[in-house]
Amino acid sequence: MKKSTSITLISLLAVIALVFGVLYFTGGAGQNQKIAELNDSVKALNADVADKSAQIETLTAEAAGKDTQIETLTAEAADKNTQIETLTAEAADKNTQIETLTAEAEEKGRQIETLTDEAAEKDTRIETLTADAEGKTTQIETLTADLADRNGQIETLTAAAADKDTQIETLNTAVAEKDRQIETLNTAAAEKDKQIETLNTAVAEKDKQIEALNADIGEKDKQIETLNAAVGEKDQQIETLNADAADKNTQIETLTARSGEAEQKVTELTAAAEEQQKKLDYANMSEEELLAVVKEITPPLEKLGYTVSAGREEPAAPEAAPEGSVETEAEKEAEAEAPAEPAAKTEADYVGVWNCTEFVSNGKTMTAQEYNAEMTLTLKEGGTGNLVLTMRGETKDAHITWKVIDSGIETTDITNKVVPFPLVDGKLQWQTDGGVLCIFTPSGK
Repeated sequence: MKKSTSITLISLLAVIALVFGVLYFTGGAGQNQKIAELNDSVKALNADVADKSAQIETLTAEAAGKDTQIETLTAEAADKNTQIETLTAEAADKNTQIETLTAEAEEKGRQIETLTDEAAEKDTRIETLTADAEGKTTQIETLTADLADRNGQIETLTAAAADKDTQIETLNTAVAEKDRQIETLNTAAAEKDKQIETLNTAVAEKDKQIEALNADIGEKDKQIETLNAAVGEKDQQIETLNADAADKNTQIETLTARSGEAEQKVTELTAAAEEQQKKLDYANMSEEELLAVVKEITPPLEKLGYTVSAGREEPAAPEAAPEGSVETEAEKEAEAEAPAEPAAKTEADYVGVWNCTEFVSNGKTMTAQEYNAEMTLTLKEGGTGNLVLTMRGETKDAHITWKVIDSGIETTDITNKVVPFPLVDGKLQWQTDGGVLCIFTPSGK
């Protein structure tokens, strides 16, 4: 604004100077009048200049005020920009928080849905378990009633047996006296278990005592056999108690030590009796079970001075059995009926497949079908072969080695133990550790 006013003033002065120059050079009569007019014009211009100057000063002051206002507004604008930037940053932060909270809300929603589903599943599971528990309760009630009925049967049979057998009463009295030792014997239970295991291996030696006890109860045997399907444990309890009392068997002590109640003692003794029955029932035992019985009873029998033979070779001449040896009736019969073959056989005479066609157990001869077992001996050249045993649906195939001996052949068995297979009347015979005689016939003959 100041620059524009200065230019205007300079222009006016230039015009005045030009006018005076013209008047100076033109002269004349009307100069004074023109000078007067010019003076008036100058005055007017001066007045206008003064007015303009005043306006300039006013406008300059206004401009200064405007500049101050502009500076103030500029400062305010800068402050507003700073506020805007701060608010923009805060808004961005708020947006971030909103996004985070939105994501968390969505996650919480998913968790709520998951937990809702899990709660529904747990409700279903609770309903199922509740129904199952109700069924179990009914089953428990039924079993409790059945148990009570069986307890009644046990009591009836116990009373009947007690009336007919004074030995049972004596043994029951001995058992009652042993009850006092239960707490003390609890601490020695682990060691007693080992003693029971050792004594159980000698159960076979007690056969004669069991037979004597069976003879004592006489006609009760039939009743026990009839009831054996339901309460077979009673007969075995009698046998076990007699065996325990006669030989100071600690089995009753351990069994009674495991229970403070008479019913638990009866249950444990019954379990032991069932195990004993399985071990004594040689006719129904598998090959492996018979071998296991012999292995179990061998150590205690040897400690007592007995000798248990793992196999049998045909002797050149009969000899008296050493004192303490164990020999089954089947062995005696086989020795009496099986003379040794001449030792003129070679490996070629035995090569081939031999099938076990007869089993002799406890003096009874049975076919493979009757004995429910199949056994095949395959002899190959070079002294190798296989022994395959199928019993009760289970098959075992053992690789064997064999050689010719005077009485027949010598080969390894299922347990990889070397045993003789004497040749009698053209048939190979194998006496198992369990006392079962297996007779093998060449295939195709």
